[in-house]
Amino acid sequence: MTRIVRAFVLAVALLTPGLARAQSADATGTWSLAPATPRGWWWLTLEVPKVSPKRAEPQRVDGATLRAKDGVARTVDEGFVLVRDAGSIVAARLPGSVESRGTFELVLTAAYADSLAARGVGRPDRAQHLALVLNDGALASLDAYTQQGLGVPKLPVFLKLAERRVDAAWLTGMAALGYRMDSFDACLKARERNVDPRIARELERAGYLRLSLVQVTKACALGVDSVYVAGLASHGLRDIPFDLLLRAREHGVDAAFISKLIEQDVRVDRLAQWIELRDQGVDGPYVSGIRIAGYRFVGVRDLIDARTHGVDGPYLASLQQAGYFNVPIRDAIRARDRGVDAGFAVRARNKLGRAPTFDELIRLRDSGEVD
Repeated sequence: MTRIVRAFVLAVALLTPGLARAQSADATGTWSLAPATPRGWWWLTLEVPKVSPKRAEPQRVDGATLRAKDGVARTVDEGFVLVRDAGSIVAARLPGSVESRGTFELVLTAAYADSLAARGVGRPDRAQHLALVLNDGALASLDAYTQQGLGVPKLPVFLKLAERRVDAAWLTGMAALGYRMDSFDACLKARERNVDPRIARELERAGYLRLSLVQVTKACALGVDSVYVAGLASHGLRDIPFDLLLRAREHGVDAAFISKLIEQDVRVDRLAQWIELRDQGVDGPYVSGIRIAGYRFVGVRDLIDARTHGVDGPYLASLQQAGYFNVPIRDAIRARDRGVDAGFAVRARNKLGRAPTFDELIRLRDSGEVD
């Protein structure tokens, strides 16, 4: 062990019953931290090469639970001790690293395996025990399962519940909002879709009360949260029916998409219109191309029709290179539908010995006189 890690282990040994007898780590691995919200919370990733799955999904943890117990680390991201029911993790930052990452040593708590067996869950083998440390298979979660009427999970199910973060905080948070799970399978499916009571509470504060579990599930899966709602509100889109909000997110309409169009002087009043623009491919770069070609005052409906019929900036620019400037956008759409392009315009000029008018160009294409 490094000197820092030995100091950490000593601190944990003094503060954690049953750990003082630990002579060496049961496993070693790597860790990384990334800031989370609110301030003081972190995304913690732990990985042990010889455990399956070897990498725990990032866990949102309170920095208060990561404080170094012996004062060696000046800040959380320089090293920490994390004490869990299943075991303890002693982490040290990589020497010279500018990132919040490093190595850790993991010590299993033998009494934890006894507790699981006594509760009817089953006795984990070494690999399962390590996985329960990484994924924080807390005994409080087992208490919460019983309190919520779910019963006691067998070990394979408990491993999945811990991996998916179906813990006491998640269960009680969902129940407090009126969402009671009727089976472990329902819990796992909800978590696989990123259902989070924090997001449900944010939506309540945004005015979306008494949402069904199906609606909350879809919102979490799509990323409809308070930030998304606030982004739309910044563009005057407020009091939106929730199902329309979900539809907008599903179709890729967000504050950034709207901002890019507003920069190009495209404005509509209703969210359904922004969705239509998105569905038709009318976005900031497309309109920018139209504007660069000199079309500064094309209305929303004409933009949608132009996009639908394949009229874009490069097409308009090619007509200009062929000598056709200031072609009305509706005429450009009509020409595009007929298959008129710059190449055809050159062939028509060569055949006639002069430049035909734009209407002539379309008529010649329709009649087949040039081809």
